[in-house]
Amino acid sequence: MTPFDLITFDETGFRKEGDRPDLRVWRSDYGDGMGLYYFAIPPNIPVPLDQIDALRASIRSMLTAAGGAIIELEVVDVNGVPSIRQIIKKPQQPTGMTYVGSFTFPFRDRSLVLKIQCEERGVTGMREAVVLDQLLGNGSVTISDGKVEGWSADPYDASIQLPLMRNLAEDSGYDAQFPDHPLSRARRAMTQLQTSLRLHDALRDLPPFDGPSAAPPPPAPKRPWWRFGR
Repeated sequence: MTPFDLITFDETGFRKEGDRPDLRVWRSDYGDGMGLYYFAIPPNIPVPLDQIDALRASIRSMLTAAGGAIIELEVVDVNGVPSIRQIIKKPQQPTGMTYVGSFTFPFRDRSLVLKIQCEERGVTGMREAVVLDQLLGNGSVTISDGKVEGWSADPYDASIQLPLMRNLAEDSGYDAQFPDHPLSRARRAMTQLQTSLRLHDALRDLPPFDGPSAAPPPPAPKRPWWRFGR
């Protein structure tokens, strides 16, 4: 049994593409990639999982430095094991967004990460344009000095102002209106995974992660952290 066989889930809508030394890859008909990573080193997580505000602050800082932003970040129970469930966004070049959802399963001396990557393709920004028009029409947002007031905010701390933040069009309430949008696809896949993920007893019996290790941090990944490629 390989480390990749220690987690199973409903693979409907995805086809397996194969294994690499540190990664098993699937691809959907939309072209979305899903990867299962295994790291045989202590997790590089700076705080215990029960310190949710500090965890969000740390990940927010890392994302901001990389030009990204938090859409959602929670600690959830998955098959009896604590997991970091998050969705983030990262700008594409020249336009559009990539949305990355992930479940991170940290243990004392290793971790597994299941990641789904959904890219915006074709004409970009349609969801934002339609929702903004709707909200301007009903007075929920206004434009002042060329700026849309109340359009973007950090989902967990309204006092924070950053170059890129979650916007109102990225609320889950709009997913049904835009079912093919990459954020809608990411959330749909995350729901499918969370309800179907099963961890082998060999994982469930491992010593749990209870805080950062005194060991030096692991080396930086060779590929960008938000992308596992094709």
